[in-house]
Amino acid sequence: MAAKKPEPITNLGWFFLFAFSLATDATQAALNFFFGAGVIVNRVIDVGFGFAILLIFYLKDVTLTPVQYGSIAAAFVGEQIPAIDTAPFWTIDMIYIFASIKGQEIAEKAGVLGKVAVMALKAAKKGQGGDLVGGETAAALPPPIPEHLPTNTVDLRPSGKA
Repeated sequence: MAAKKPEPITNLGWFFLFAFSLATDATQAALNFFFGAGVIVNRVIDVGFGFAILLIFYLKDVTLTPVQYGSIAAAFVGEQIPAIDTAPFWTIDMIYIFASIKGQEIAEKAGVLGKVAVMALKAAKKGQGGDLVGGETAAALPPPIPEHLPTNTVDLRPSGKA
């Protein structure tokens, strides 16, 4: 019998991941401010949270990129520095991973149309004076719109010059 593919993370699942990371960050901040025990206890919480997040992504068959793994590692390292470990590194990391995974899903769903839209945005950027992106040449862009009037029209400007 074939193994059943796990369901992707739903919006409700992402909500619980955000709530889990926010609760972890709030607990760590409270331990630091109110009890002073955060120096030791927060390290244990960070190890547990890091493994829990990686396990959830593994069980949900979420393919993380090396950059996303790096963001988890960076959040873990940031949480180990005593002076700044009250910053919400885990919550910020969950927001980043959510945005990057949803962006990948949108790009996959868009297919060819998405690629055309990206090319159009690059051409529009060039038209606004931006640099060429992705190795495009000027010949690949549409010709500029002429700023003078065609010769078969009447010029109604006060100067009378075309």
